[in-house]
Amino acid sequence: MAKGIKDKKALVLGAGPVGMAAARKLIKFGANVGVHDKDMEKCQKNCAEINKSCEQKIEPVHDLKSVDKKFCFFLEATNAKDVIKSSMIGPRTFIAAPGVPLGVTQKGQKKADNRILYDPLQLGTAAMAVSAAFPIQRG
Repeated sequence: MAKGIKDKKALVLGAGPVGMAAARKLIKFGANVGVHDKDMEKCQKNCAEINKSCEQKIEPVHDLKSVDKKFCFFLEATNAKDVIKSSMIGPRTFIAAPGVPLGVTQKGQKKADNRILYDPLQLGTAAMAVSAAFPIQRG
């Protein structure tokens, strides 16, 4: 979709297991990676841990208001609504959002248009619901 991310700025929103795994992978792909989380202490700690073993460093991003079109790519790994505002989205911004709810404001969705890759995990959610309703009997 974005034709590569080498040497481009990518922001991971969410410093939990999914976000930090994504940050590691983005570094391997050659991106300049920033990470933001509402819990900045956790964000700093997780970034520092990865930075111990990586040549290229991850930058903790404390204030989303300062992002303003600085990043070309967003990987939204939170469970929050409206994390990505339209002011953060430029004409070459691409967004990957694998979870629910979609963390992009309505205005941001219109601005990004077809540059959002969104999978609401409907199949996974349905499988979990069936699994919970009809647990497999073992033994």
